[in-house]
Amino acid sequence: TIEVPVALEGIPVLFIDTAGLRETTDDRIEAMGIGRTREAMGGADIILWLGDENSGPEHAQRIEIETKRDIRGQIIKSNAAFRVSAVSGAGMTDLVRAIIERAKMLVPPPDHFAVNQRQRMLLADCASALTEAAGSKDWLIVAENLRQARLSLDTLTGRAHTEDMLDMLFSKFCVGK
Repeated sequence: TIEVPVALEGIPVLFIDTAGLRETTDDRIEAMGIGRTREAMGGADIILWLGDENSGPEHAQRIEIETKRDIRGQIIKSNAAFRVSAVSGAGMTDLVRAIIERAKMLVPPPDHFAVNQRQRMLLADCASALTEAAGSKDWLIVAENLRQARLSLDTLTGRAHTEDMLDMLFSKFCVGK
C-alpha cells in the first residue's frame, strides 16, 4: 500500500492506494497484496472505487469513479459518480469536493472529542466500573470497581505506564548517598 496524508480544507485525510483486488490467486505475493487491500478497505471510512463496475466491496461511503476520461475507447461506467482524468484534471474538483463533504460528516463537531478505538474501549471500561460501583452496597466491591475505573483512566492518560516504569526502574536500583 502507498499512504499519503493530506489536509483538505483542514480535514486530515489519509489516501491509501492499494493493489488490485481479485477473488483468488496462486501467486503468494499477489495474495499478500490482496490481503492488505482487504484490510485497508475494512478500516476505510470512504472508498474511492476505481475498479471494474459491479465489483468490489459493498460500503456505505463507496464512491464509484470512472478514470481516464480523456482517453477514447476507455470503458465507460454507467454507475460512476465521477468521471475524472489525472492528465487534464477533468472532474477532479468535483471529486475532491465530494470527499470533503463526506469527510466533514465523519469527523466530530468542534465541541466534541474525537477518540480512537483504544481510547473508546478504555472509557467504556471506566464507565462500566463506575456503574458497577454505584450499584453495589458492598464497600469492598465499590473500592475494587473504583480501582478498575482509575486504572482505565491512568492507562488512557499514560500515567499508568509511566508510574509502572518508574516503579520497576527504582525497584532494581539502590539509590544512596
